[in-house]
Amino acid sequence: GIMALCNIVIKYPNIPAISLPAATAFQSLSAQPTIAHTMVFEGSVNALGTLLKQSEDLGTMCQSLYALCNLCKQHENHESIVKQDMLPILQQLCNAEDAKVKDLVALAFLLLSLHKNSHKHIVSAGASSSIISLSQSELVSTKCRCAITLCNLSLYDLGVHKMVSEGIIPALVDLMNT
Repeated sequence: GIMALCNIVIKYPNIPAISLPAATAFQSLSAQPTIAHTMVFEGSVNALGTLLKQSEDLGTMCQSLYALCNLCKQHENHESIVKQDMLPILQQLCNAEDAKVKDLVALAFLLLSLHKNSHKHIVSAGASSSIISLSQSELVSTKCRCAITLCNLSLYDLGVHKMVSEGIIPALVDLMNT
């Protein structure tokens, strides 16, 4: 099942004929809440991270991000997702060229920011500066997702100074003007 799929993905992340169907399977499985929680504990987050870091196939990347977003919908998955080094991968993807990839990254950050226990991890990782950069994307949906995420993160009192130094105030003003 899931472990076999993870092993295949980790072994062949650069072959679209393998990675795309695998990413699509992850996306389908993760859409089912009862399976999604199990996926997190059976290595799916690491497998998705491998796909997002190593695949150059746009379809694989998008399906992997959809799967990650499905996993992020459940608050109980957030800690595991953060601890499995997904934040640096998302931060790197903020610089992607494709607008759809950026929009899905913004959605992943938004979903993670909905749970206050994730705020510390997101801010400590320096992800707020990546989200600020992402907020300058051309898609309105990406801008809105970033605005909501930044507002959610601003509720983390211990991170306010860091976010202010990273430029959250001008970013939010710019977002209000768009």
